[in-house]
Amino acid sequence: MTSRHLNSSPVNSVSAAGIQSVLNNIGAGHKMSRSEIQGIVREIGVCPNGREGDCTITADQMLDLIGRNWAEHHQELNQ
Repeated sequence: MTSRHLNSSPVNSVSAAGIQSVLNNIGAGHKMSRSEIQGIVREIGVCPNGREGDCTITADQMLDLIGRNWAEHHQELNQ
């Protein structure tokens, strides 16, 4: 899957820096590197004018990703 390239970032979007800031604020900054976060955002998000360093995902995409990972994690714990 590749990033979509648009002329502007979507409204209500989240950057890799924003996600890293949230992880740091909740004490989970050490769980993922900045390059890992950027890779995820680049894969599922949009990159304005093809600038991969400026990729963002929508808030809904971020919540879907968190929800899916949370469910998978808890399913593994219950097995």
